[in-house]
Order: sequence, then structure tokens, then C-alpha cells
Amino acid sequence: MILSHKAIHILIIEPPLEGEKSSQIFLQEAYDIKIVHTLEKALSLIQNHAIDVLVLDLSTPGIKSTDALRKIKTFSADKPTILLGSKEDETLAQDYILAGADDFLNKETLD
Repeated sequence: MILSHKAIHILIIEPPLEGEKSSQIFLQEAYDIKIVHTLEKALSLIQNHAIDVLVLDLSTPGIKSTDALRKIKTFSADKPTILLGSKEDETLAQDYILAGADDFLNKETLD
């Protein structure tokens, strides 16, 4: 029996991409994906839609401080939050994990 994962709602917060693959490409077949490019849009979506998992790309403008994560967690404290970043973001990711993120994935190793 194949289980459908369409009931899982994932919010991806990433910068607008030109010529790069969006995280959505890897997940769109199996999950309900919503993508936003700003913290403000993410907060609005979190307040108005069911979100089960948050994927936060640290290269998104306005996201380079743990204050952004704290704002997000105000509305989604119980939702898993996965950080995406580069090797240079690993120290920053440690601060985010202390602030409530659940995991960090190095985008350079995902290809």
C-alpha cells in the first residue's frame, strides 16, 4: 500500500531563484508545498494556513537573524523547522537551533 503524503503541508521560505532549482522541485510530487520569498509573507501564510513543516533557507533576505525564527515560532512553535544553508552558515545555524530550529541541512551536499 502506498501512502499519500499530500496531507502534509510544507512552507518553504527561500529567496527568489533565477536559474537554480527550487526546493519545491524535490518535494512537489509528494507534498502540498507553498513557497514564499519574504519573512512577512511567511508570517501571513503561517497565520492563515495549515503548515506542518517549515523549511527556512538562510540565504533569504531578512532571515539572517534568529529574531526571524522567533517571529515564525510565535505562530508555529510546535512545527518542525529545518534550516537550509551553505557551509558558511553552519555557525549561524547553531544559533538558530538554540533558538528553536530542529535541524540544519547543507544545500551543497543535497545535489
